Amino acid sequence: MVRSRSFFFSNHRGVILANVILTRVNNKDKILMKFLKAFLLISAIALISLSSTLAFENKLVGYWSFDEGKGSPKDASGNENHGKIAGEPRWVDGKFGKALEFDGKDDHIVVKDHPTLDFTKNLTIMAWFMPKEVMTKRRMMSKNDSIFVMFDFGDSNTIDLLVKPNNDFVESKTSDWKVDQWYHFAGTYDGKFLRLYVDGKLEGEKKYGEGIAPSDLDFWIGGDDYGRPTDHFPGIIDEVRIYKHALNENQIQKVKEAPAMLQADGNSTTIWGAIKSLQ
Repeated sequence: MVRSRSFFFSNHRGVILANVILTRVNNKDKILMKFLKAFLLISAIALISLSSTLAFENKLVGYWSFDEGKGSPKDASGNENHGKIAGEPRWVDGKFGKALEFDGKDDHIVVKDHPTLDFTKNLTIMAWFMPKEVMTKRRMMSKNDSIFVMFDFGDSNTIDLLVKPNNDFVESKTSDWKVDQWYHFAGTYDGKFLRLYVDGKLEGEKKYGEGIAPSDLDFWIGGDDYGRPTDHFPGIIDEVRIYKHALNENQIQKVKEAPAMLQADGNSTTIWGAIKSLQ
């Protein structure tokens, strides 16, 4: 006889739903019982790991997955930092779901300034991107007078995280970027160090304790608001996330590979479809 029952595991970060099969067995069902025990053990370990991994998700202040496929990009962080499209970026297939392709001339997204997007001591900014051209001084994301994620193609061929007011920056070791290939970028600041990760691996670190300048300017994706068309990024951008928290390498690796398993909802987090993703 086989019965199914759902259990809810909860803590201050959210609720986890697990569907568990309960089985009454006779001697002929011992193999099935061994399988179920193994499944429950693996699931329990995954749930514990997932719960600890998601401790930082309440620091998520902006998340643009671009999975709408039309209209305006929505912020899924719960902070309503929705974007407005400028120019004519194209909806295309992304690393996960849909994404936006920018022409490198005037295409960009504008997210209006909001207190949740002001950074001073703690920051993680990340995205998947696919360059369509290799050019210098292209801004992928920016909040002028505060932070820039920019490509130094043509000079050192690196990707940089630059912060104001002193224009301090940390750069990648990677310099051989391929057109039409996906890469993941993450830049962090914890009040003491700027760090830069490419494809989940630490590539740059710089001591910096002077903080990030606050800015009342808008956050841009695909360019910056200095009005220079040559600053715009030519390529595809997907899964942009901003945290008021410096994620570590392990956290960045998990988020970059399974971005859709986390769905922020105000100050709580709903976890769904996660066990299979993390096993």
